[in-house]
Amino acid sequence: LTTPSAIPVQRRYSEATLASDYSRTMDHVLKKNFVEWLLARREKKSENISEQFKREAESQRDGDEEKSELRAQEAKDFLVWLWKNLENRSFPALEGSEALREFLDQEFVTWLMASDLCRAA
Repeated sequence: LTTPSAIPVQRRYSEATLASDYSRTMDHVLKKNFVEWLLARREKKSENISEQFKREAESQRDGDEEKSELRAQEAKDFLVWLWKNLENRSFPALEGSEALREFLDQEFVTWLMASDLCRAA
């Protein structure tokens, strides 16, 4: 014999389970939508910021290119000057300074001995 009160209890239990599952699913969907919204907002902000930095970087790059060209030209000029002075062997700082020349020669020999250039293979 079935009692009439058993059917409503079973139905209430399944309705509660359904409502609970629905509530959890909706919470999950809302959380997911919120996270997607936050990520989209962050991407939009980073695009705006990166665009601003790109503009600043382009203006700085033009100045940096000019500076690097000047440095390269100065380096070339220095190497030309150094090469000419090596050919002439006319270093004004070393003229009349035999002690300095001997010291530099000794340092050069020490460096050669310490380097792999003079080691037997």
